[in-house]
Amino acid sequence: MSESDHQPGLSFILVSDARQPDSGAVIAAAQQMGIGLALSEDRETDDGEEQPEIDAYDIDGGGTLMVTLMPAPHPDVADMAGGPLSPEDMDSLVSAPAHCIVTALGLDGTIDEIDIRMSALTAAVLAGCQPVGVLKMPGVLFHRPDLYAACARKGVEDNELPMLICVDITAALEGPEQMSFLTHNMPRYRREDLYITCSTEGEGAFDFVLDMIGWLLSDRDYQLPTGDTIGRNAEEKIKINRVANPLGEGPDVVHLDYA
Repeated sequence: MSESDHQPGLSFILVSDARQPDSGAVIAAAQQMGIGLALSEDRETDDGEEQPEIDAYDIDGGGTLMVTLMPAPHPDVADMAGGPLSPEDMDSLVSAPAHCIVTALGLDGTIDEIDIRMSALTAAVLAGCQPVGVLKMPGVLFHRPDLYAACARKGVEDNELPMLICVDITAALEGPEQMSFLTHNMPRYRREDLYITCSTEGEGAFDFVLDMIGWLLSDRDYQLPTGDTIGRNAEEKIKINRVANPLGEGPDVVHLDYA
């Protein structure tokens, strides 16, 4: 058994309607992605008091999926970052009256295999509720539910890590004419996080970020020596630097200046 075996998966779903996700819709959505689920325990409550509702599902092939409705806003969402793939209406995240905690126990395999499966299980739960945002841990921001579901389904179909929902991207202004993109979670997949600066007036920087993430995840052994250049073609030569993480914590990041 590798150190990645049997790691728990965890996601949070912000919902506009404080009702337990429909188990039939969850099971049907999982089945469409080739994952068998069977409801094993129906909405545990404690003596009729206002307690979280919990549905437990047996996962075909091993493991348990727990879906817990918390009838209260997510306590941290107001202070969380947003990004290019977050919902446009960020106020809807803060005002969401409830949230679901999605936990998968007994998942086995490599980190990639676990995250592919956890992404799909989370997407199945999305089909049974009224989501406004979804976050798979470890993560720093909520994604658009439609984007999340589409990426999760494709990840299962292609048996590839759905990078758009497993690697978070935040954006920040660096000055009147410059901004940056910062990736999060790349070390989980044996790569360094990227810090890419660019002009606020330019075009193509976000596509460059996505291309770099996809490239580095497709070849985990490719090295990025400091001082060398990197590019998507012979003309694109961007110098590779390493700097402290702009968040002020964690390991150094790879800095690429996309002018």
